[in-house]
Amino acid sequence: MKNSKIFDRFRVLNNRRIERRRLQKPFGKTPHGFEFRGLDEQFGDNWEKAEQALLSTLFLKAQRFVNIGAHYGYYVCLARSFGLPTIAFEPVDANFKMLMANVKKMGSRQIVAWYILLLGRN
Repeated sequence: MKNSKIFDRFRVLNNRRIERRRLQKPFGKTPHGFEFRGLDEQFGDNWEKAEQALLSTLFLKAQRFVNIGAHYGYYVCLARSFGLPTIAFEPVDANFKMLMANVKKMGSRQIVAWYILLLGRN
């Protein structure tokens, strides 16, 4: 039992180290043309290809984009690249820090980001 707690603590510390490193990565250009800091996979042409195509089509007719569980903010930035006012919710501290770095890089005043957990009831 004691070893399990030590390994869990080590895992948490390692994850924090990885997140600090990601926050130091340089911004890169996505296939959609906006600057972003995130996972390497997010810069490839095949990352969530169907989702990006669907959202890109929907963004042409939308008036606003609300992203619940925004992670690093890829779709927030994609929506802004279409000119949509955007609201983002992200409950995980490390993800929210990256989201805010990406929002700041977009330089947009039309993005509202909340560090909050949203829950619903059945």
